[in-house]
Amino acid sequence: MKSVYEHFNDITLDLNSIENEVMDIDDVTMKRIKNRFKSSINKNYRGNRKRKYRVWVASLLLALGVSAVMLNNSVLADKIGIAKAPYINTLFSKFNYSGKFEDYTQVIGESVKDKGYEVTLNEITMDDYSLMIIYTIKTEEKIEDIINKAQGPFPYAPSKSIKINNKEIRGGAGGRHEIIDQNTVQVMMDYEIKNNDIPDDFTMDISFNEIGNVKGNWAFKFDATKGKMRDSIKSFDVNTKYTFIDGKGEEIELVIDKITFSSISTAITFKADKEFEYSNIKFRSENDFNERGASLSCNSLRLGYKYEGLYKFDYVEEIPEKIIIEYNKKDESKVVIGEISLKE
Repeated sequence: MKSVYEHFNDITLDLNSIENEVMDIDDVTMKRIKNRFKSSINKNYRGNRKRKYRVWVASLLLALGVSAVMLNNSVLADKIGIAKAPYINTLFSKFNYSGKFEDYTQVIGESVKDKGYEVTLNEITMDDYSLMIIYTIKTEEKIEDIINKAQGPFPYAPSKSIKINNKEIRGGAGGRHEIIDQNTVQVMMDYEIKNNDIPDDFTMDISFNEIGNVKGNWAFKFDATKGKMRDSIKSFDVNTKYTFIDGKGEEIELVIDKITFSSISTAITFKADKEFEYSNIKFRSENDFNERGASLSCNSLRLGYKYEGLYKFDYVEEIPEKIIIEYNKKDESKVVIGEISLKE
């Protein structure tokens, strides 16, 4: 049986036919694709003045992968005249997160080796409240041995800097990992983004400073975009106050600010006048929301509502008509706090 790559050996691709209007990407990105693609072609074909090239599919994948460009795989496949193949699917599908990751994932594919650890930054995706990255760690020592003896959170890198246009982003994070083989582990991290003033196109720096209690330098810098994601985001400005009695008997004023739906997640932002057990707040609709995480922070200098937070959930296929807010009491009974209508 032929390998999947052999089926693509005789592809003819006209670079001039890849146009911005069809691909729906910007001029800078298109230029980068073409330049990378040309540089990867075998020298035996560079003298062809018709600007049509027969290439091995490995060259095509390398050119597109190293370019770190966000592409709609189905559009690209249709444009070069081949069916969408499973090997171009995103790695996010392995981690049981719902979402249309295949349409909004940016492939980085860069590796840095230091102090016996090789780190590969595989993929990223981003909306207004989540930055999700996948990275792979390879080491000569067995992964399970490192995990068993580690005093820190390996394989999650505790000391990491993430900057967008040279400004560091801060927020909570959750993650999952999968051991690929005895020397390789793959990690998915979901970071909370609190700054919504991020432009559609930006430069990102991700630096790992410590892995497995070993300090080192694993740094990555690349151009990124979330312009396409912007078109998939639907936000509802709620700005409604609800009151309830918490487990300590105190009255809490809870203000739901905004509910945002994107192709990779759902987010609800809120503020409150007092600290409370925010994990006891639950949201449900016709279909239950699968919660990814929540956070609450305090700004003592703020007047009025000093506490603000974020609830994050999985992507939902269809925006519900209403969301019911519940508070789970210590005796496991539930109290309905209010109802949010999302009818337009």
